[in-house]
Amino acid sequence: MSDMRQREFITLLRGAAAWAVAARVRRRQLIMRTIALVSASLVMITLLVTDADAASNRWCATAPKHSESCGYATLDQCGAYVLGLGGWCRPNPFPGTAFGTSGTWSSGPPRQNRGAY
Repeated sequence: MSDMRQREFITLLRGAAAWAVAARVRRRQLIMRTIALVSASLVMITLLVTDADAASNRWCATAPKHSESCGYATLDQCGAYVLGLGGWCRPNPFPGTAFGTSGTWSSGPPRQNRGAY
């Protein structure tokens, strides 16, 4: 092989090696970006679901001659309900549970309407 052809061959090999390295780097970057995107999506979904569950019944409204209702996410919502009733709002003693969402604990089981026979 002549000196000129040997230099061209070496330059060609270097170009092919550089292209292979660049392709490997691009593939790794794509994998890392995909992992980052999936991770961020999972975090966002988890935060949205957790926030929706946690905020469902944080406040209880108690009004005279009305049952206690713990279905208010904010103090403002609870205050708007009891504004004209003369009641008050308090934090739910059991947040994240069904406590206070229908009737009270002391009201007993719901009545069954069997209709006329």
